[in-house]
Order: sequence, then structure tokens, then C-alpha cells
Amino acid sequence: MKKIRRLLDEYRYPGFEPQATLNGVFGDPQARVITLVRRQKKQDAALAAGCAGAIMTKRCD
Repeated sequence: MKKIRRLLDEYRYPGFEPQATLNGVFGDPQARVITLVRRQKKQDAALAAGCAGAIMTKRCD
């Protein structure tokens, strides 16, 4: 039997979970906004800054 997946299951990312309610956008009947809530505590700024240097694509001269 095929497992039924809900829309909110598709928008579940590591560290985030979607709220159960969807919001609409004024003036656009087709648009929906899915609010994601952080499940984990954010990193310290010092740890995040140390990680940022490793993903640059060009050398800083």
C-alpha cells in the first residue's frame, strides 16, 4: 500500500518544521505561505563565522 504524504511532510527540513496552518497572499488566490519554525538553537556567531570562510569560491587578495 502506498504511503500518503501530506504537504507539510514535503516542507520538513533538517532543523525546521512547518506550522500546521497555511497563510494566503492578499490579491493572489493561488499563493500560499508555509511558515517554518526553527527546532534547534542557532549557532554562535563565532562558530558561524568560522564556517563561512570555508565555502568561498574565490580567494580574497
